[in-house]
Amino acid sequence: MAPSRIKRGPKAGPSPELIKAWGGGFGDSYQQRNGSNWESIKNRSRLFGDVFQVMENANKADPKPKAFPESVIEVGGGCGDNLRAIDMIYERSRAPIKLMSCDPNEAARKAMADVATAIPGDLSALPYGDDAADLVFTSGVLIHVPPADLNRALSEIYRVSKRWLLSIEYYNNVPEEISYRGHKGIMWRRDWGEAWLTQFPELKVLGYGFVWKRLTSLDNLHWFLFEKP
Repeated sequence: MAPSRIKRGPKAGPSPELIKAWGGGFGDSYQQRNGSNWESIKNRSRLFGDVFQVMENANKADPKPKAFPESVIEVGGGCGDNLRAIDMIYERSRAPIKLMSCDPNEAARKAMADVATAIPGDLSALPYGDDAADLVFTSGVLIHVPPADLNRALSEIYRVSKRWLLSIEYYNNVPEEISYRGHKGIMWRRDWGEAWLTQFPELKVLGYGFVWKRLTSLDNLHWFLFEKP
C-alpha cells in the first residue's frame, strides 16, 4: 500500500535554532530532569482515563457510536510516560492500540522505544501522512512554539489527525511569554481552546479539564479535546 500523501499547512514553523536546541544538549538536559517513573505513569493514566471517559460519553450520545482510538501519535513524546499510561489503559481493556511518536531528541526517542514507534520529527513538518492516527496530541509541547509559528504547528497536528485532537498544556487567559529556566524565547502559554477554535472553528469541543499539581504531582495543566468534522 502506497504511503499517504503529505499535504503541508502554512509555511514556516518552529525555527531551526529552537529545534536544534531541543534536539541537542538543551533537550538532553530536559530528558535527564524528566525521566520515566511509576508515579508519573499512574497519574497520567488518570488524566487519560478522564479523556477517554469524555469520548465514551460522546459515543453514548451518538446514535451511531464510533470506535475508540486504535492509533495514537504524541508529538514530542519525551520520556514516553503519556504513551505508557495510554498503553496501560488499553492493556486493561485488552483493546488494540498502535502508539507512535516523533521527537527531535535522540535520547527521548530511545527512552520511549519500549512503548511506541518513535521517529525523528517536529512541528515544522510532521513526518506523517494525512490522517495518520485516530488521535494526535501534545503535552507540554505547544507552549514551546513561538507565536509566529503557531498556525503552522496547529495545522500540522490537524492534518495528521484522523479524528481527535488533544492539547495538554499550560493555560493563561491571554497569550503570555514566561521565562523558562532563565531563558527567554522558549515558552508561551495561552488559552489553547481558543487558539484551536480560532484557527479551526469547525472543530467540535468534546471536553476539557484541569490537572492539579497538588494532587497529581504533575504540573498544573489544562486539556482540551476536539473532534474533526
